[in-house]
Amino acid sequence: MKILTYPNRKLRKKIKKVDKIDRALKKIVRRMFDLMYKEGGVGLAASQAGYQFRLAVINLTKNPKDELVLINPVITDRNGQVINDEGCLSVPGVTAPVKRSKQITCQALDLNGREIVLRDDELLARVLQHEIDHLNGVLFIDRLEPAERQKIEQELKELENQK
Repeated sequence: MKILTYPNRKLRKKIKKVDKIDRALKKIVRRMFDLMYKEGGVGLAASQAGYQFRLAVINLTKNPKDELVLINPVITDRNGQVINDEGCLSVPGVTAPVKRSKQITCQALDLNGREIVLRDDELLARVLQHEIDHLNGVLFIDRLEPAERQKIEQELKELENQK
């Protein structure tokens, strides 16, 4: 398993819902966490690892007890706006200021199929929005203001030329 990087077309696909939580899915989740930790990330969407289902893993602390598995996540409420720098394991070496909702509510299933509701107005809110964007085929660079996009255009061209 490896992380797909820009400009891979698979990163642009809207992903289908998970319809079955089984042992195979649980193994994939473990491998996704391991890959995320190895690459130094705090979140990883299944689509970034080449899987075509709506699943993301998040851990802001690197402590195993703080691991979050989100199956079929949906943002149900948004409030306010805030701009902060973002980066992405799929767009290596690039960071830029992205406008996001300040506070969100997200519903998902956990790895046991139980519904969970997360509300946050800190880093978790940003990471949730970022990972759910991946599941919809959207990269953080798509959310940049034109002037900010212009600033990173050369870095994006270099990534494109590495393919």
